[in-house]
Amino acid sequence: MLVSKNTKMKVLKNKYTYLLLATVPFATMQSCKKDFLNEEMITARNTADYETTEGLDGLVTGMYQTLKFHFNYEWAYASTNYGTDEFWVGGDRIKEMWGTYSANFNSFTGEAEVIWDNMYGAINSANTVIANVPEFYEDEETKDTRLGEGHFIRAFNYFKLVKQYGGVPLKLEPSYSVELEFTRASAEEVYNQVIEDFTRAYELLPPSGAQTGRITKWAAAHFLAKAYLFRASELYADWNGSTRQADLEQAIKYGREVIEQSGHSLAPNFRDLWNYTEPNSANETLPEIILAAQFSNNDATIGRYGNQIHLHYPSVYQNLPGMQRDIPGGREFQRLRTSDYAMDVFDRVHDSRFWKSFKTEYLCNRTDNVPRWDEATAPSPELEGQPKFNGGEVSIKYIVNDAGDDRYTVENIRHRAPHMFVRYFSGDSKDYKGNHGNYAASRYVTMSKFADGWRNSVASQFGYRDGILARLAETYLIVAEAYGRQEDYEQAVPDINEVRKRAAYQEREDRSAYVDGGVA
Repeated sequence: MLVSKNTKMKVLKNKYTYLLLATVPFATMQSCKKDFLNEEMITARNTADYETTEGLDGLVTGMYQTLKFHFNYEWAYASTNYGTDEFWVGGDRIKEMWGTYSANFNSFTGEAEVIWDNMYGAINSANTVIANVPEFYEDEETKDTRLGEGHFIRAFNYFKLVKQYGGVPLKLEPSYSVELEFTRASAEEVYNQVIEDFTRAYELLPPSGAQTGRITKWAAAHFLAKAYLFRASELYADWNGSTRQADLEQAIKYGREVIEQSGHSLAPNFRDLWNYTEPNSANETLPEIILAAQFSNNDATIGRYGNQIHLHYPSVYQNLPGMQRDIPGGREFQRLRTSDYAMDVFDRVHDSRFWKSFKTEYLCNRTDNVPRWDEATAPSPELEGQPKFNGGEVSIKYIVNDAGDDRYTVENIRHRAPHMFVRYFSGDSKDYKGNHGNYAASRYVTMSKFADGWRNSVASQFGYRDGILARLAETYLIVAEAYGRQEDYEQAVPDINEVRKRAAYQEREDRSAYVDGGVA
C-alpha cells in the first residue's frame, strides 16, 4: 500500500518530536499547579538546561532510566527470548509472532517500533551529553565520568540496534529540531562506532561508581570484549575477514582485564544470584554483577512499568484444587514455555543450575478445596475421603524425566498425592515439539530465576528486583569463546571450567533444600 508523502512526513515528524521529548528526564519535569490559569507560559526544562552542570547531571540520570527499558513490558521478552531454542510459545499467544515468525510479523509490529524509538531516544540524550559536557564541566574527574557515561550509553544502544536490525542510521550529533532524512549505515560502520564509543568509555570511566548502579570502567571493558566478539562473527564474513583475528584478541584482552583486575568475582553459589529476598537485598550487590538496571520499591520512581520479567515465564497453577494465585507463586502470563532443549541441555544430576533456575514443585496454599482420595485411587482403604495433601505440602509436581523412562503412566500417577505432570510417560518417544507426557501449553516447568515475591499485591505487574545486564560468568564465557574461535581449546578450557565448577553442587550441599526443584 502506498502512503502519501504528506502522511509519511506527518508520521516521521511526530516520531522525531517524541524522540526529542524523550531526552528530557521525566523526574525533572515540574508538576502542574492551579495558578497555570494565569497564562504565564513557563517551561520547567528545555534544551538550554543542558548548558549547565546541574542540567547535564539530570540528563545523565535520565539515561540510566533507559537501562530499565530492557526489563519493561512486552518487548523485554518478545524480542529476546522468543525465536530461541530455549522457549516455545506458551498458553498465552499474544506475542507469538516473535516466536513463530508468522505472516503478521514485520517492522510495524508494535515492539519493533518501541525498541527503535527508545534506543534512539537514549542515543540522542547521549549525544547531548557528549557534545556539552566538555564545555560546561570544570572538574576534570567529574567531566571524564559524565563523558564516559555518555559514550557508554550511545555504544550500548547502537550495539542493541545493530544486533537486532543490522546496519542502522548513525546519528552522532544531538537533535534540537525535527529531522526527516537519514541514511542507513552499514553494519560494519555501526560496529566501528560501537567499539570506538565503548573504548572511550573504558578510558574515561572510573573503576568504581560513586553510587550503586553507576557504569564503571569494567562494565565498559566487558561490553567492549562482547562487541569485539560479535564483530568477529561468521555472520559478517563478507567484510570482517581482515579484522576477525585481531577482534578475537581484543575480546580476550578486555575480558581478561575484567576477570583479573576488576575485583569482580563469581558468586560462590549459583543460587545466590537469584535468591531475591527483598528489594535492594544482598543478592543485588554481589561482586559478580558488573552492571544492573536499578529498580526499587519506591513507587514514586519506579516508572511506567517496573521490572516485568517475572510475569512472562510462569505456567498456570492457580486453577488446580488446593491452589490459588499468590505473590510468591507469581502472576502467570504463561508467555514463555520452557522447551525440551532448555531442560535437556543441563546435566540434571551434577549441574545444580537447573534445579536453582526452574520451579518443579508448588506447595498447597488453599485448604478449602484440597482434592481427596477416592476408592479407586486411595493407597489404602483408611485414606479414602481424606485430603491428598495439607496446607504447605507439595500440591503440584513436575517430573523432568527422559524418553525411555517407564516409571510413569496415565493410570499410576492418579495414585500420587500431588497433581502430577510428567514429561515422558512409559512408551513416549522423544519429540522436541513437546508432544509427549501431560505437559501442555499452560502446564510446564517454569523458569524461576526472575520471580519477584516482593510485589505490593498479587495482581501487581510492577516488579522491584534489579535487572542484570552483565555479570562475570558471561565475561569468562566471552573469553573462552574467543579462544575457541581461534581453535585454542587448551586456553578456553580453564575459563569454561571456572563457570562449570561453580555450577556443580558444593561439597555437602543439601540438594533437597531447593523448594523449586530436586533430582527427579
